[in-house]
Amino acid sequence: MPSAAQLRNDRIDKLVAEFEGTKTRTLAPIYKRSLELFPRVTKERTKTYAEAALRILKANRKAAKKEAKKPEKEES
Repeated sequence: MPSAAQLRNDRIDKLVAEFEGTKTRTLAPIYKRSLELFPRVTKERTKTYAEAALRILKANRKAAKKEAKKPEKEES
């Protein structure tokens, strides 16, 4: 049986995977989708999942931008 932390992480990962590659920047669409995906979870807990997923999405986008800006080093 998975632990509570593992369930939480799995749910957050599921939300991140669903919104990866989209231009979603607000909490509302992620929160609505998390309510649909996890109907048996309290609304406060669902909001926490959505906030965590949004933080991860923003960090991933920031890292991707930083990686894209980095000039490629040529080997001589």
